[in-house]
Amino acid sequence: MKTTLLSIFFCFSYFFIRGQETQVLYFDRNDRQVNGVHDAFIIREIKKTGAEIFSFSDFYTSNKKLKLTGSGYFFNNRIIYHGDFKVYNENSVKVQEFSFEYGKSKGLITEYFNNGILFRKSEKISVGEGYDFDRAGGDVNELPNFGHDLFKLNYLADSTGKTLIENGKGYLIERLNYLGEYYTEEGNYVDGFKDGVWKGKNSSGTKLYLEHYKKGILKRGELMTAGKKISYSKLFTAPNYKYTNNHIADLYLMDTQFYKKYVPTIKKYDFGDSRILVHLTINENGNVASVVFDYAFTNQQVKSDLTEALMNMPKWKPATLRGQNVKAKYSCTLPFFKTME
Repeated sequence: MKTTLLSIFFCFSYFFIRGQETQVLYFDRNDRQVNGVHDAFIIREIKKTGAEIFSFSDFYTSNKKLKLTGSGYFFNNRIIYHGDFKVYNENSVKVQEFSFEYGKSKGLITEYFNNGILFRKSEKISVGEGYDFDRAGGDVNELPNFGHDLFKLNYLADSTGKTLIENGKGYLIERLNYLGEYYTEEGNYVDGFKDGVWKGKNSSGTKLYLEHYKKGILKRGELMTAGKKISYSKLFTAPNYKYTNNHIADLYLMDTQFYKKYVPTIKKYDFGDSRILVHLTINENGNVASVVFDYAFTNQQVKSDLTEALMNMPKWKPATLRGQNVKAKYSCTLPFFKTME
């Protein structure tokens, strides 16, 4: 299963203009404020509701319909989510409800199909370790997030309304996408968690596996493929370099003095005038196979220089899926300076 809970948020900096209780702002895909709707990815209306708490509503730029409602407050120039949230599709159908308390997910997460039928009720019990999955899982790679964060599944139904899991119990057969390849797996849910032996296979039948779970935690697994048996204790590990930080490409460029040609006085942990998002594809051998920026460069030479520098990174430790090296994406933000425009 996959949840899109975190993918809808944009961390943004914001200050209320003195005496102005409601403001409408426009942001691009890189969370930078732009001047108008034509350059915007999201329209955000912010209302001050108290001394510190404010509410906000996001709207689709395509049809101006409501996308998200929520609330929060600012701490160190960053938004901290606090309160109840609702998400709507472009046809104004509610697709998610959830709550935050002081920046942390709390309570039940309720999800609906696009036709409005109840899909799933779940509760986040614990958060997976480290930054690497956040930078290489979820919407970055096609991976079921429920293999990382631990969720308690209370209810699950199909798009017709047929109940599959109720009160955390049931036998489930599901089709999941792992890194672009579909698998069918089945097993029991007990008290809201995967439990006991689960079995699965890919769509071509060339990969078969058995996995042992206890209260939702993978204890051990065995993959049978090409006449070999591979044992593993982690479903997925993200591609990684020598840094134990989520800003791998950022730190690498700093270490190699890349930015010196643009900012001679730069210091190692300079965050730049803004940040741009980059997606790296790391192949099975640990080499950078592609570099894609979520940013429209005006200076193509800068784009070319950045691409070349990242493509020439030394070998990474490749991602693994069920004990096998696999090609996977890794995303992070990079400093961007006005002198690079």
